[in-house]
Amino acid sequence: MQLFFKEAGQGTPLVIVHGLFGSGDNWATLAKTFARHYRVITVDMRNHGHSPHDPDMNYDAMAVDLFDTLAHAGARDVNLIGHSMGGKAVMRFAQCYPFLVHKLVVADISPRHYPTHHGHILEALQSLDFTALNSRAEVARALHERLRDPGTEQFLLKGLYWIREGQLALRYNVTAIARHIERIGEALPDLPVSQETLFVRGDRSAYIRDEDWPDIQRCFPRAQLVPLENAGHWLHADQPAAFAEVVIGFLGT
Repeated sequence: MQLFFKEAGQGTPLVIVHGLFGSGDNWATLAKTFARHYRVITVDMRNHGHSPHDPDMNYDAMAVDLFDTLAHAGARDVNLIGHSMGGKAVMRFAQCYPFLVHKLVVADISPRHYPTHHGHILEALQSLDFTALNSRAEVARALHERLRDPGTEQFLLKGLYWIREGQLALRYNVTAIARHIERIGEALPDLPVSQETLFVRGDRSAYIRDEDWPDIQRCFPRAQLVPLENAGHWLHADQPAAFAEVVIGFLGT
C-alpha cells in the first residue's frame, strides 16, 4: 500500500512515522526543524490520516507499506524516526529491509509485548454518533463525557474532519484498529538489526523500562539509550527542542 506523505528539505532522507491515532501532521513543527538538514518524509500510516483504510493492521503490513512508499518516493539509505506504534513499525521495517536503512531513532517504545491499554479510547471513539453530532464542539463534549482527559481528547480531535458540509467523521479506521489492537501491542520477532539505533525515552514514561534494555540490545546490538528530562510518552511534543537536538546529534548533518 502506498501511504500519503509530505516532503520538505533536501539531503539524506529522514522518514518520520507517527504513533497510534496520530498522523504525519503531528510532526509538522519538528519536520521543519529537521528539513534544515535532511530530506524529510512524513507519512500517514495505514488507517490513519490521509492514507488508505484497510481491514488489516499489523507490523508486517506496515513494513510493506513503508517499502512501497519509499520506492515511490525514490528514497534509499534512509534514516527513520518512529514514535510508539511508529517505533515498532520502523523496527520491523529495518528487520525486513535492512538494505534500505542507514540509522534508526525509536521514540519511547521497545520491541517487547505491551498489554492492550487503549480500550477506553476505542470505546469512546466507537460511541460517537456522527448522525447526531453536528459540530466539533459537540464531538468534543461527547469525548469529554467518556474520557475526562483534556490532553488525550485534544489529540484525538485532530483526527476529526468534514466529509461534506454538515457531516463530520474521523480519519482513523476505528473498526480496524479496534479489531487488531492486540497486534499493535505484540512483540516483534527476535531478529537482530545491525544498524545504529537510538532509543529515546521520556523520563516520566514507563514505556521503556530499565529491564527492557538487555532485550533491546539483543535485537539492536548497536543501540544507544538517551532519556529526555521532563518528558512523558509524547516526548517529542513535551520537549521538541531537546528531542531534535538529540536526534540531529545522533544522525549527523
